[in-house]
Amino acid sequence: MEFIDDTSLISTETEDGIVLLDQRKGVYWHLNGTAAEILRSLRRDGDRETAVAEIRDRYGIDESRARNDVEDLIRSLESVGVLRR
Repeated sequence: MEFIDDTSLISTETEDGIVLLDQRKGVYWHLNGTAAEILRSLRRDGDRETAVAEIRDRYGIDESRARNDVEDLIRSLESVGVLRR
């Protein structure tokens, strides 16, 4: 899993998540708090299993829900070209 060139992808923390800007396309997205946690984990470790475990533990949710949340965000980021497998 690989993010687009980090110099093109800017993120800014907000009160309730992260705003992610793709400078190449001039497009931005607002990620809620859970998605922001997942994004930080993926950018730091690049490992979906770590992201699943962190979300599961932080929010006290079951493994399958955490996995679905992580996979949903990965698919969304791939669909807009921010992340590549």
